[in-house]
Amino acid sequence: MVELMTPDGLRAMPQHFRINTFDCAPCPQQGFRIKATLFHVRASIAVTWTARNPDERLRAGALVSPRYLGNTLCQNGLIGISRAVLLDLPDRSLDLFSTVPPPWVADRSLLARASALWGLLPLPYQELFNGVLWNADRFERFCNGPGSVSGHHSEKNGNLRHMVETGEAVLALLPSHRAAHPAIALAAALLHDVGKADEYRATERGWVMTDHGKLNGHKQAIGDWIAVAESRMRLKLPEAHYLSLRHALAAAKGVPFESGYRTPKTPEARLLSLADQSSGSGDLYARQAAADGGWGLEHHHLGGEAPFTVLSLPAESGTSSCFPALPRPVAQVWDSPI
Repeated sequence: MVELMTPDGLRAMPQHFRINTFDCAPCPQQGFRIKATLFHVRASIAVTWTARNPDERLRAGALVSPRYLGNTLCQNGLIGISRAVLLDLPDRSLDLFSTVPPPWVADRSLLARASALWGLLPLPYQELFNGVLWNADRFERFCNGPGSVSGHHSEKNGNLRHMVETGEAVLALLPSHRAAHPAIALAAALLHDVGKADEYRATERGWVMTDHGKLNGHKQAIGDWIAVAESRMRLKLPEAHYLSLRHALAAAKGVPFESGYRTPKTPEARLLSLADQSSGSGDLYARQAAADGGWGLEHHHLGGEAPFTVLSLPAESGTSSCFPALPRPVAQVWDSPI
């Protein structure tokens, strides 16, 4: 079945997609026939085109912008395009979380929460985040990876979940930390463990720490990546903002065993420490709690504290009748100069 794509239909398409699957095969007299599935949260499409010399950088995970033909045909579910242009340089306004395909992260609500947090950042901080995570392999490792090997958020997508929880905790704490700069505090929450993308790798035995993680760690990695992004993109954040952000990332303390390079000396660094600890310790308490309440198990990442107890409500009462579920913090756009 052959259908003609209408101009209105093409204009409604997202401009940017992430390649989900990619296949390039020799095609007689035309060089190569390329077929790919492209993903964006608003549309998932299958495309095809021919090329005499395919761009070897195109592969699953890459960000591309399709170039549609004047009379774009859709045949057997495949949209014919002239080519797919690799997005080599970071786009300053693309929400990367809107391009995460389901095989990376099955929990789409988690991605929606991440996207909402990123959307609250002023544009210069969005640009910085994109500059750090534009590399497709790095972004995939960040989305897929754990927050630790055997501690908090130690499952697939654990680091992403920890980032979201820390960002939401920062928003919840901001009203009581009025001296903290909201954009710096939230940017620090979203970036603080991004360096763990290079800290862990998956093996048949589960997640293990890489040599980079053992020798350097995620705090050094994020410092290096920010410096590269700043230089490459010529970002225009005030120097004081960079100093505060870099300090927060280096000084924030997570669950009790984690310490920073410095003692937190700014409101943003202290706020990030509180939010980071809240997410990390909260996850560990939930993991170590007994299934039916009562005494939980010790964990050395909780600082060697004595076993803890978790009270459980009588089965017949239910939680909703005694204590209604608390809503998530409502994210509000603040009115603050960058």
